[in-house]
Amino acid sequence: MKIPFFCTWICFLFFSLVVPGFSETIVFKDGKEVKGRIIEKTDVHVKIDIEGALLTYFLEDIESIRGSEDPGTSAPAPDQKPKTGPFPFAASSGGGFPALSGPAGGRAQDSRLRGQGLTLDKPAYLFYVPASLDDEKKHPLVIAFSPDANASSMISEWKNTADKYGWFIMASKKFRNGSSEDVFSDLMTGVAELSATYPIDTSQIIATGFSGGGMAAYFFAFDHPDFIRAVVSNCGRIHPAIINKQAGYGPVFGKIAVLLTGPEDFNYSHMKNDRKYLTSLGWQTELIEFKGGHTLAPASVCEEAARWLLEQLSS
Repeated sequence: MKIPFFCTWICFLFFSLVVPGFSETIVFKDGKEVKGRIIEKTDVHVKIDIEGALLTYFLEDIESIRGSEDPGTSAPAPDQKPKTGPFPFAASSGGGFPALSGPAGGRAQDSRLRGQGLTLDKPAYLFYVPASLDDEKKHPLVIAFSPDANASSMISEWKNTADKYGWFIMASKKFRNGSSEDVFSDLMTGVAELSATYPIDTSQIIATGFSGGGMAAYFFAFDHPDFIRAVVSNCGRIHPAIINKQAGYGPVFGKIAVLLTGPEDFNYSHMKNDRKYLTSLGWQTELIEFKGGHTLAPASVCEEAARWLLEQLSS
């Protein structure tokens, strides 16, 4: 059967437009490479679409960009400081994290915290800086876990809430169901490094996750009670080892928890029992129900959870 000419032409046009857009490769100074479609370039950063996930990389970490239609985009020479563009703070290559340094004597006039509204890609996690942020005060941090290491899904889940309330998000790229607790150490190290640059309130760190990720959030809180202030569990139950103390966890008292679930979720009855257990430990708890079964809560539910959390954290 002959293929009509107009079908052949449409197919040719489609591939000629789509394929070249994904030919760009970012080569980093540490040898790492990522491929995707670059959608934004500035004198400071590059934003790239990798299979639907929008990630941002700073030029100071980039060795070269291959396949770009703009051959002038490259990392600055070692002895050349990058132009600041919309970010008025100088960059430091120490530890791979950008350092804030305003003019001597205080904060730069009309300054913005570097990276606002961007998702930064680090080896162990993605880090989202909210789009509108008062950098003269500290803000809570949400540490998020997905059961299949889908960090970008957790950024998407909390992004609207983070932008509205000025919360940072750190989503683990390493945790998946069955992971060891070593992932917690990586994140704690990351928080210590990021806190030197970003105004993170380390007394208001919230662990959250979906399904097995919610279970991980509880493990994090019980394993490091001085580090985690609150838990938001989305369809994730407390592991029996915590309640039965089979893993050596003692009671953790006086924290905050929001449980997101609904009658269609197979963990619903477990999570209602979890609430009773946490209440017995003196936790302030709230259960917010939503429809849809065992699935990520709608963004509006995350926002409702955030409002309730803010009331408890400020009381």
